[in-house]
Amino acid sequence: MSLSTSPRVVVGYDGTPTARAALTVAVGEAVRRGRTLLIVHAEEEGWDLVRAGQEGRDPLAEAVELVGSALPHGRVTVLDRLGPAASVLCEQAENAELLVVGRGNVGLLARVAGSVALEVATHAPCPVLVVGESGSAAPIDGPVVAGVDRDHAEEVLEAAFREASLREAPLLVVHSWSSLHWLGPDGLMTFDADEELVREHHLDWLHELVDRFAEKHPGVEAVQAPREGRAAEVLIAASGGAGLIVVGTRGRGPVAGLLLGSVGQKLIRHARCPVMVVRAPDPNRP
Repeated sequence: MSLSTSPRVVVGYDGTPTARAALTVAVGEAVRRGRTLLIVHAEEEGWDLVRAGQEGRDPLAEAVELVGSALPHGRVTVLDRLGPAASVLCEQAENAELLVVGRGNVGLLARVAGSVALEVATHAPCPVLVVGESGSAAPIDGPVVAGVDRDHAEEVLEAAFREASLREAPLLVVHSWSSLHWLGPDGLMTFDADEELVREHHLDWLHELVDRFAEKHPGVEAVQAPREGRAAEVLIAASGGAGLIVVGTRGRGPVAGLLLGSVGQKLIRHARCPVMVVRAPDPNRP
């Protein structure tokens, strides 16, 4: 059961370098949004004893010490739970405004078994911010990048404009396509199409989309960035100078990673800035 029904920022913490980076980012997000911060430590039964014997430190005590004076004590709460980390974090993210996690292990094994970051990004009921240890450890002064396609454009742009406004940063809206395959106006996959026609089709769609959202957010400077190429490669390149990148997911399915999509998975593994994963509202949720 979640501890609170009020909007807050939730962060997972286990004492690892990526968790420390995630905590730093989560504190900044709580300050920026004027929200309380919930620090969650969750491990499978037995692992707490192993960690205590190896390190001799209470991860939550360490986390509170790291937060220091950045947030008043009344705005910081902690929770220690036994159980799978992803499940515990998703449970505590109910009604949260944002869930922050470290990138953690997203290597070959994680691609098969699923890392906490991938599972949470797939299943969490709120936006998820995934933070890496080094280059993506803390937001830099750079634009917010939104990666949009026809499946996730609405929720991604709504979140990206909001984040750009919060950060007082410009917004770069990236939409990419491949000349080898594209979704034509009749909804069919087309392979032998005129390249200029393909480009005009994507540009028209992008202009209409961004202009519509820009009218609702006049204080945000939005720049359209149409690119030909594979979406993951284009977005990873754009992440190098960004403060945040926002992408969408297909839903909350049972298999971690599959509904997140290959682009989202590659960004979580390789992006050089924090990655925010958002989803469309669930019509079955109150």
